[in-house]
Amino acid sequence: MLASMLWGAVMRAAVAWAAVVCARMTQEALLPTVHAETAADGRAGRVDLVSLLAMPSPCPQRVTAVAPRHVTAVAPRHVSAVAPRHVSAVATVAVRRLAALAAVAVLAGCSGSAAHRGAQSVAGHPHDMSAYDDTVRVATTSTCGAPGGGEGLTDGRFVLTAASVVAGARSATVANRAGQQVSARVVAIDPEADVAWLYAPGLPSRPTSPAQAGDHVAPAYVFSVGGHTMSVLRAISLERTTRTGTDVYRSHAVTRQVYVLHLDHPVVADVTGSPVLDDDGHLLGLALSGAAGDKEVVALAGDAVARSPATDALRHLADPSAAPAPVTKCAPAG
Repeated sequence: MLASMLWGAVMRAAVAWAAVVCARMTQEALLPTVHAETAADGRAGRVDLVSLLAMPSPCPQRVTAVAPRHVTAVAPRHVSAVAPRHVSAVATVAVRRLAALAAVAVLAGCSGSAAHRGAQSVAGHPHDMSAYDDTVRVATTSTCGAPGGGEGLTDGRFVLTAASVVAGARSATVANRAGQQVSARVVAIDPEADVAWLYAPGLPSRPTSPAQAGDHVAPAYVFSVGGHTMSVLRAISLERTTRTGTDVYRSHAVTRQVYVLHLDHPVVADVTGSPVLDDDGHLLGLALSGAAGDKEVVALAGDAVARSPATDALRHLADPSAAPAPVTKCAPAG
């Protein structure tokens, strides 16, 4: 009888603790920045890319290619304290196991994975992911010589791409795999993080969301547009790390938080600026390198994009159509 009562009390305590933690995390995540706006194509209730990147993750961020090994670390260390001191060792072990299960429940519930896994899964199906329609080809004219370009991701109003793609650009256009094309103008650029934003309203887009702690991270997918076709590269493994290089203009050293993606097939054409999605179809990062023949792509982590001064400037842009174009210069080739 005592064991049964204790078991019931422990179950109730674990569930209540998980509910309180999840509710608090979810409230903190949703209150500051979430807002939806009507896009240029007339659809309401979509969260634009800028707001998406500003949304804090409700659970601890993933820093490796796999789920955190010590998921029980979010549980109190002295979980046995909720039970009477005279409880047997078996009951204490049960308490610890229940606390670990509660921790897993918090990770699953607060990360949003429960919600998106309840919908139709896109895992292993990059053709069903939003980037399959929303990846665009960025073409530029500049004073730097031959026309340039790269890849990008649109939300129907703005396009996220690498700063190296548009450095020195005088004009730009973006086109999706369906052949729809609109004019674009650079409105924010960060040569240190290698992030740029273009104002290019008029293309259709689908809702997307940022990578979350409960996601399946690998394989990951790199999307790029070539003509009227979409190319999808698969990374069979990846890791998050810090890399030191130079800014876009190669004037000084910078350090970036990146994902290094190991592809199962070599890159066919340059994928700089391409969106990188995890296996759950969520935005993981922005490709900064990946030339033809490479079997490794380096992508700036999504949270690094969110911290970029270019992203911050875009959040404070009242009228992007009238904003002066930032001053850029030609980036060294190679």
